[in-house]
Amino acid sequence: MDASKRKIKRIVIGGTSGGWIEELAYSAELVVSKNSMRLIRTPEVESEENGAQSFSYNTDSPLFVEKYEKLCGMIPELMKHDQSDFMVMDAGAVSVEVFYSKSETRRMVFYDINDVLNSFLDILETMVPKCENPIASFR
Repeated sequence: MDASKRKIKRIVIGGTSGGWIEELAYSAELVVSKNSMRLIRTPEVESEENGAQSFSYNTDSPLFVEKYEKLCGMIPELMKHDQSDFMVMDAGAVSVEVFYSKSETRRMVFYDINDVLNSFLDILETMVPKCENPIASFR
């Protein structure tokens, strides 16, 4: 079935810092659904400069739903830019995993931030409570 016709349950954005020194390295995962988001950012070595971060946010905001649906609408275009077939050892990657309502998943990997992914992250950034800043973990 065409990706634009399937119902998306949630989107998981994962990222790593790449070839940084261990004291600054981290991994992060942001899970977004129609009415919630949560983040877990885990440093390789926790320090004052590289601390763990997590938050969970639930909402019934129509604006949040509208932005989530906009993200879902971008998935077919993101799929065209998937770089899963490439392997880069010294750069961080951003993964976008889409979970559909019929237990299907699709995972995409990006080693560079293209215009489509950048627009996707821009929308995500507007959905995050202002006191949190997880999107920096994926750029």
